[in-house]
Amino acid sequence: AATLGFIAIVSGFLEVRQSKRRYKKNYVAGQETAYVPLIVRPSRIHTLSHITAVATPIVFLLLSLFFVYRSL
Repeated sequence: AATLGFIAIVSGFLEVRQSKRRYKKNYVAGQETAYVPLIVRPSRIHTLSHITAVATPIVFLLLSLFFVYRSL
């Protein structure tokens, strides 16, 4: 169980790094072709999807840390 937990921790850290890098790349690409829309505020669903995309690997990382702690 501890080995699987450590594997989950490492993969969680890698996923967080990858999604941050992907988000930065997409943000810069979006800024280059950006225009000023009439409605500046993004929709709530769009904001929620960004929050869940960032929070999901962090939640799994915390769960795997908890299970590693419990298995020691």
